[in-house]
Amino acid sequence: MKKLEPIETDENGEITYNLGSTAADMDWIRAGRLVQKAKAGDKAAAKELEELENTPMLEFTDEEMEEIRLSVEMEKAEEHYSDKIKSVLLGVAVGDALGVPVEFNSRQTIRKNPVTDMRGHGTYNQPPGTWSDDSSLTFCLAEALTSDFDLNTIGKNFVKWADENFWTPRGNVFDIGITIRQAIDRLAKGVQPDLAGGFDVASNGNGSLMRILPLLFHIVDKPIDVAISLRFVPGFSE
Repeated sequence: MKKLEPIETDENGEITYNLGSTAADMDWIRAGRLVQKAKAGDKAAAKELEELENTPMLEFTDEEMEEIRLSVEMEKAEEHYSDKIKSVLLGVAVGDALGVPVEFNSRQTIRKNPVTDMRGHGTYNQPPGTWSDDSSLTFCLAEALTSDFDLNTIGKNFVKWADENFWTPRGNVFDIGITIRQAIDRLAKGVQPDLAGGFDVASNGNGSLMRILPLLFHIVDKPIDVAISLRFVPGFSE
């Protein structure tokens, strides 16, 4: 078994790495990424390199090495970004579940008995840790956005939540607001998503703001004109 060799550079500036067997059949970017990760202390990458049989050396130009470096950095950024999204969605569910038992309680009531831990029952008589429609519809939106932005897919997920208990914490929708119900009924009847929400002042609630966060992750690196074009989501979620 041949372990990862030190970098060698010839008189023309060509960088050479000793890799093992399947490296000859690997996509060169993948091979280079393994080297980069192993040199950065990634034990899994180093182990994979060590387990490869000896083969002729792979040579990378400076341009290729720069592409490999950017590829590795992009992967790390995507992993970090993915962790951020998971943390945000978990935070939505936890915060929601803390508030469900005391929804509609007055400030005076909560001041006398503040929420200091995950509790159950209360307003909806649900077990501890139960999130509401705010989290469910947030998750519906997040899942839809994993397949790019499509209003119809988002709308179908919302209908699926109301009719099939999709993304509910315990297999049932225990509360649904009048405005949301009306919008989802319109979606189910085939009204186009951007026209399914209410248009009067009474329909202008803040519920859509509670579940719009996944859209931020979708538009954060997009040009402003593209981001503006996605403005219809709040309209049909309320």
